Amino acid sequence: MNGQLVKSLATDRRIRGPNLRVFTRERKGVSFEEAVRRADAEGLVIASNDRLDRVLVDSREYETIQEAFQAAPGDQARHLACWSGTIVAYVEPGKPFGKMIQYFDSETGDRWLLPVPEKYWDRVNCALVAEHPYFTLEEDRPHNIIIHAVGLSLLEGFPRPLGYYEGNPIRGYYKPDPIFGIPTGEIQDLRSNSVRLLIRGEKRIIPVARYDGDLNLYVALDLEPFNALGVVVEAPKPGVKESDSMEFTYEGYARHVLRKFNYYAASISGIHRPVPDVVGRAMKDQIDGVFSGFESFGKDCQPLVQIFNEMGAFVTRGLPNIGYPPELVLELRRYVAQKMQEVSK
Repeated sequence: MNGQLVKSLATDRRIRGPNLRVFTRERKGVSFEEAVRRADAEGLVIASNDRLDRVLVDSREYETIQEAFQAAPGDQARHLACWSGTIVAYVEPGKPFGKMIQYFDSETGDRWLLPVPEKYWDRVNCALVAEHPYFTLEEDRPHNIIIHAVGLSLLEGFPRPLGYYEGNPIRGYYKPDPIFGIPTGEIQDLRSNSVRLLIRGEKRIIPVARYDGDLNLYVALDLEPFNALGVVVEAPKPGVKESDSMEFTYEGYARHVLRKFNYYAASISGIHRPVPDVVGRAMKDQIDGVFSGFESFGKDCQPLVQIFNEMGAFVTRGLPNIGYPPELVLELRRYVAQKMQEVSK
């Protein structure tokens, strides 16, 4: 990430809130790139897939944002989509990510590019996830759009297509992961509100789109970014001025990192404890999330320093207390020391 982008992120402030409001209606929809540009210009946060998921499935809150999905008068379409602020990148089943994921949008001629962290180059059947506002879209040259993400997350167990029909991947229902709401793991036999239908292509760098109505369980990872869709953004509580609900982007990012860490720490401490190799990979991912924040927001970013200290205590005291070997603790401490050296350069 170049220095100018780091500087802009370190001083960036956004309107946050527990509520949502319609930013653009589907009938006057915008491309994903335009949605990000407008939201950034106004200091807004595009609602994540996980946040939209909670609204679309068994929530009366949907009534407050339904206009984002409504068609223009006379439009015969029954179901219209809405962009989320979640980007998912994936490649062909069984193939590694490599150094760079590229996706060519044949409609616009745009080439979307996502640099892949070295530790993920050889990973297969996974996806990479970034959420607004913790990424920027840089136009490197005409029709080249580079995604610079803070704390790019690895999603393991990204489902392969069940097969193909007329050249298109066959869809299936899966359980959503607890952090991003993306379908993962093994296919599920029964349709219920606890599963989601994954709509994927062969290879994409794609923003997640969601539908309403009886398609509310659909998680669409196949709509090209040029499509003009509705957009929903975060909003403060009723009666709270937007100026009073602004926070630095690093504060929201720290909250995001802490939520992920708490989830993984709880799963590691549970009855069905993962093997040390799995724990090592998971903890390194959490550590990388903190150090990615340090690189973007500065080494003295206090919310991240506090989370880093909590992670350190969990590694040095928590893991041995629940029975993990000292070799794992030593490996993770060495990894932290290596990351400290990198961020100090």
